[in-house]
Amino acid sequence: MKHYAYYEGFEKDLLTATASVRFIKKDGSAREMLCTRIADLIPAKPVTESAEVKPAKTRVANPNNIAVYDLDKNAWRTIRKNTITEIELFARKKVDLRVL
Repeated sequence: MKHYAYYEGFEKDLLTATASVRFIKKDGSAREMLCTRIADLIPAKPVTESAEVKPAKTRVANPNNIAVYDLDKNAWRTIRKNTITEIELFARKKVDLRVL
């Protein structure tokens, strides 16, 4: 478990770990969020036959923000890097069930 404010490797670490992130919202209130970028923890959007095919949205990446998946709200969220006050990183551990 690591504790720190935003650091450059955080986005890469989220590809293999979950994190509790504390930050200041636009309205000035403090918020804590359990988040990740681990692909198999993020549900795929359901596809239905009647769904209209829409072109993918393209967004210009803002280097001051980080997109994370909020595991409590089950939705993508954006955090401004300069508002992060603490990150608690939880390494994802593999357990070999054959050994147990």
